[in-house]
This record gives sequence, structure tokens and C-alpha cells, in this order.
Amino acid sequence: MASVFKGSVFIPHVSSALSGEARAVLAGLSDALTRGFNDAHLKSDSKVLMDLLQSNEVVNELVGLLHDIRSLVSLFNSVSFTFVPRAANTLADSLAKAALASLGSCSTSGVVTTDLF
Repeated sequence: MASVFKGSVFIPHVSSALSGEARAVLAGLSDALTRGFNDAHLKSDSKVLMDLLQSNEVVNELVGLLHDIRSLVSLFNSVSFTFVPRAANTLADSLAKAALASLGSCSTSGVVTTDLF
């Protein structure tokens, strides 16, 4: 039976939306391992990141993060990455917006992400 986990986390010092998405994937995979999962299916509205992870390509901006993600992927039996348009993923989008709104006067130099498994 598939399990869905949702939540939010503040990730400070994010240089771009793509970097923030990659850091969210890294955090999600790490959390899945901590919870004892052997398989993971990650969905994101970042087509660029999903394409990078499916193709094993690298971009300079994400060299270290992609290496870390791929290292974690090797610890699972299986991991899949799927692009989901934002319009088709309203739950994650609304959770992210609510988490950002809850930051109030906090620094906006980071990113709040939602992790869904």
C-alpha cells in the first residue's frame, strides 16, 4: 500500500527555484530513508529537475545537489521521478503557499517546500 507524507520545511539560502526544488527532493529522499522506505516515487512541478534526474544529466548550478540525490537514490530498491504540472497538483501548491504565509516576518531568503510521497 502506498503511503503519502506531506509537510513543509524551511530551507535557508536558496539561490534559485531549481536549487530549492533539488534541495526539497534531497530532503524528501532522506526522510523516506529515515522512515524505512525501500521505494519512493517523487513528484514535482519542476520539469527541468525531473528531466535532469531521469536522464542523469548535470548542470553546473546543481552539481553537488544532483550528486547527493543520486547517492541517496542508490540506497533504495527503486525511485521514480515524475513531472506534475502545478495545476494538477493543487494540494502541494496550497501547502507551500500556506507554509510561506506562516513565515510572516521571517526572512524570505529561503524556500518552503512540501514533500509528498
